[in-house]
Amino acid sequence: MIAAAIVAATLHAAPPPPVDRAAGRRGAAYLAAQAPGSELGAEADSVLALVAAGRTPGAHLARLIALVPSQTGTTGLAAKAALAVVAAGLNPRCTAGVDLVARIRAGYASGVYGATVFEDSLAITALAGAGEPVPQAALAELRRLRGSGGYGLSIDGGPDDADDTGMALMALRAAGAPVSDPAVRGSVRWLLQQRLPGAGWAGAAGSSTVSDSTALALRGLTAAGSGWPAGAAQALRRLQEADGGFDATAGAPGSRLIATLDSTPALFRRTLPLVRRTTPGHACG
Repeated sequence: MIAAAIVAATLHAAPPPPVDRAAGRRGAAYLAAQAPGSELGAEADSVLALVAAGRTPGAHLARLIALVPSQTGTTGLAAKAALAVVAAGLNPRCTAGVDLVARIRAGYASGVYGATVFEDSLAITALAGAGEPVPQAALAELRRLRGSGGYGLSIDGGPDDADDTGMALMALRAAGAPVSDPAVRGSVRWLLQQRLPGAGWAGAAGSSTVSDSTALALRGLTAAGSGWPAGAAQALRRLQEADGGFDATAGAPGSRLIATLDSTPALFRRTLPLVRRTTPGHACG
């Protein structure tokens, strides 16, 4: 009963405190110093994180555009690219000669985009950001895919986790679900119940704060209009090193690039889509 009361109180928490610009800017500086790579997903996330921090994506945007023709064959990667080019002020219907919206839509079947909840959520947020309609059937199916409280990776069921729940919350809200929607409120409640005591969120398996999971959970809570539980942001910041990059978890740096890509937008309290077009773009003529 006490835990339930705490969760209920948090659901009606006051607006969150100001963004942590100092930590966010250090994260963005670390990302800006990284040389562009050969993986579209990382370049798209770099563009999103830099734009969230108010920085020009520069070389990372140029590399992303160069990779679009060859690396957007999956729904998830097409969606990541669309989110990034919209954030950079470009047309997702004609990027390096590619209609990213068409590639996203090509992955739609039985109410779901792609093969996982994560891909589906990315696609929904990308369509919303591109000013394109999200089918009501897709929103209904995303609601249905909620598991025992939150969301898991598989569309066929499985354990819920903070990463997919955070992404699904952003997608639900992007598609027009109100904060009062049962799927939104239920997912927020589940996230708050899963938080480690006085810390952040663990990954699908583990018992210590994971930066990626914590960042996605916090961004999901932001999208849902929920305050952040005390200590969660501090737990994320404790994983930031002197150079601005984040470790995956304490004592295990993992992919510091991925950890920083996820953590930086969270510190600025930015959700997906980062930017929304008011009208759809035009396909390449």
